[in-house]
Amino acid sequence: MKRRGANDKVALNEERSFTSHDQLVLIEATSTKIQSSGRWTPYVLLVGFAIGLLFAVREIARIERTLTAEGALARRVVVYEVLPGKEFRVPMEPDTEVFRLVMHLLRRGPISPENHLVKLAVTVRGAQGTRTEELIFSAPWTTDRVKPEDPGIVVGDPVGANVEVTGLGAGDLTLALKDVEGADGLLVRVYRREALKTSDALRQRENIEIGKREHLARRAGEIDWTDLDDGEHSQLLAARWKRVAVLSDSGHELTPRAIALAPAPSKSSKVTEPVAWSRELRANAKAAVIAHGPVSVVARDHNNPQARITATLRDESGTVKREMQGEASIEVKADQVTGIEFSLQEEGSLAISASDVTKLELPTKVAYWRVTPKTPALIQAGMEPLVVRVGCRRVVASDTPGPFTLSLRVSTAVGKVRTEEIITSAEFRSDYDGYDGRGDAVSEKVERYVLVPRGGLVSLAPVDGVLDISISELDPTIGPKHIPAASARADAPKRETMVKVGAADWKGFVPRRPTNLGAFDGQARGFFAVAHRFEPLSSRIEADASFRFTRPPAAKANMIGERMFEPAGLPLPFTMVGGVAIALPVHLQSAERVEVVAEIDGDVPLRRATGVVAHLTTARSMTVEGEVTATIVLGDDLAPGPHVLTFLPATPGTKLVQVHVPWAAKKSVASPKKHADSHWVAADSE
Repeated sequence: MKRRGANDKVALNEERSFTSHDQLVLIEATSTKIQSSGRWTPYVLLVGFAIGLLFAVREIARIERTLTAEGALARRVVVYEVLPGKEFRVPMEPDTEVFRLVMHLLRRGPISPENHLVKLAVTVRGAQGTRTEELIFSAPWTTDRVKPEDPGIVVGDPVGANVEVTGLGAGDLTLALKDVEGADGLLVRVYRREALKTSDALRQRENIEIGKREHLARRAGEIDWTDLDDGEHSQLLAARWKRVAVLSDSGHELTPRAIALAPAPSKSSKVTEPVAWSRELRANAKAAVIAHGPVSVVARDHNNPQARITATLRDESGTVKREMQGEASIEVKADQVTGIEFSLQEEGSLAISASDVTKLELPTKVAYWRVTPKTPALIQAGMEPLVVRVGCRRVVASDTPGPFTLSLRVSTAVGKVRTEEIITSAEFRSDYDGYDGRGDAVSEKVERYVLVPRGGLVSLAPVDGVLDISISELDPTIGPKHIPAASARADAPKRETMVKVGAADWKGFVPRRPTNLGAFDGQARGFFAVAHRFEPLSSRIEADASFRFTRPPAAKANMIGERMFEPAGLPLPFTMVGGVAIALPVHLQSAERVEVVAEIDGDVPLRRATGVVAHLTTARSMTVEGEVTATIVLGDDLAPGPHVLTFLPATPGTKLVQVHVPWAAKKSVASPKKHADSHWVAADSE
């Protein structure tokens, strides 16, 4: 008969790590000393062996039943019990970059159906220093993926947290459980991420398929794989995870426990109402998405089934409000695009589900860089000038609406010539946007465009305090941005003008990192969660009587109603005054459906060399069928002097298009008067 015992115990505790390397987790076996005379010793040992074998077979059967209950892909995981007031310590090797903590709620008895707040004290001691911080997070009450082997306990689904330890050297990490609501303690396991040697890094890079590298970059929190240089590619790929053993001198007896852990369910657009997004909301804060029908959207408060949820719907027709008790359910019909905003009357945890998650525009992650007067963000232009879009926000009090003052200093150096401008604005707290993964409130965004000349260096820093800025760069090769065109018919229904906020339908701007990227490590960089929504245009567009165009000399006028139209394609000259932006109302007419592009100065507008501007001039496209009206922005980025506006069909020579702009009574080039009331801007002006 084949001997069984310790070897079976080791085999049963085999576990697969994050890097798919097999590892062994050994549990110390207990032993009992048996005293007997030599004559009976073989029989006693035989009986003991038989009893041990019986218990081993029963243990195997129970474990197999546990794993089977959790599905074919379940794996056995060994975790350690940490109770309130106790500590958990693991070693830190010199090349450790990040610790990954994976934790489960533990309770002897049922867990109440809500998330539970956990407070941990994290202390990292290394040869190069010590860090201490408090880690507070909400652990899930669900038990869908976990089955404990020990009877009488309930284990929650896993929740993870990362601890950055790069550069601290050899040492240790200690977790002290300060408090856990509604549970008896935590079950914890720890992994560490280490840097690979050059040969291993190259081998790992070769083993990862090119198509999966983009996914890897996004999972690692990077903006885009193509936005990384070769060194950053290697750094991202040159990492692996290893399970970390618990130190035996933690100061108390740590109880190991085994659980069967099923993998997270795979994402599929065919499942019914998967949770698409969840967020902790303060009272009257809003969670916003844009839904493309047909789709069913449901919002619930997990903590309070009786919570009163307000759903606000916005589209081109205006606003509809609904108040619902406990659950808000919205049906968006086919061919409809609706902005949906959910809010709670009291603080709670809102979860948004959908019949098809792919039909929702969920909040977008936007990278930010935390700048101070001593640590500015630098932007260096190369052989071509740049147009950089800068969004500026700051951490604000969650219980105060504001306004809050934001002041950003923009300094430009070209050779020995230096200029400086200060952007100052008072902004309210944002009820839609926030920090991704953090509970801090954030202000509304101040957005400006910085013109960086060839070879120029721009410094972005707050006048005082701390600001978080997002940076993107205009792609000069991108096509025109599509803008809405409304019917100009007298009997057309009057609708409130709505604009789309937070969306990125036009790819004209691409994310950019500061030139001094190395100055922003750890807490000096992160992500905003920016909501997609519709909102009314804040101010009504009014005509400026001083801005007129001279009719082309060879024009063939065509009167439609009370307006004089000229054939599209003819150049329309105008003159800009420095520092003035114009929102120009135009009418276009075509008997057939056609796309029309409005260009300023041909392919590239003639912009100022340097400066900070509020409104940017780019080509715009619009759909024309019948007579429509639209607004073209002539931004304050345009250089003072003459310019040319041209309307061209997107497919030349195939459609007949006519255009009407404010015509001058006499032959004079269009130009606004330079006085306090000579300009107005009320349009989407990227």
